[in-house]
Amino acid sequence: MVSTYRTDLAGGPLNLTLAYNYNISKVTDRDPNVVSDAQVFNIRNLPPKHRVNFSANWQIGDFTVNFRENFYSSWANALEYPGQTFGSKFVTDLD
Repeated sequence: MVSTYRTDLAGGPLNLTLAYNYNISKVTDRDPNVVSDAQVFNIRNLPPKHRVNFSANWQIGDFTVNFRENFYSSWANALEYPGQTFGSKFVTDLD
């Protein structure tokens, strides 16, 4: 889902965007001789289930500011089953 809003701020255009993504992966059938328990765990848990992105872009004359905030929910990786869990994370970018 993506939502965009455009307006003016201090004489320049301001563009705001908010995006959300929900991921879920399931393994419904497998050959255990080909696909291991650790691989099934990774298919289900490696991609974060929730991903949110907020961005703002403002320009006045030749000056432009870009701001992005990304959120990734927790995820897990299995080197050996049942694996290791990592917490959610925010990543900020300003240029």
